[in-house]
Amino acid sequence: MFLHHGERAPLFFWRDSHGTEIDAILDFAVTKVAVEAKSGVTVAADSFRGLDSYCALSTGPGVLAYGGDECYERRGHVVLPWWSLT
Repeated sequence: MFLHHGERAPLFFWRDSHGTEIDAILDFAVTKVAVEAKSGVTVAADSFRGLDSYCALSTGPGVLAYGGDECYERRGHVVLPWWSLT
């Protein structure tokens, strides 16, 4: 969408001084959405470590995209199948 309009996508990477990281931060001016991607079909508890750390510093939502089929909320973050984001 952005490239089609000749714009640069508002997409960033985040890592803190302890090495905790987020795969992508989408900056939509009004809010920033943290996105963590996991290839597995199940979601382990430690999958949320980066989202928990980032969202404690930000007011934006956290999204975990994974290889499964279900949509749900866990630990205050939205969990979605990666294919549903297209």
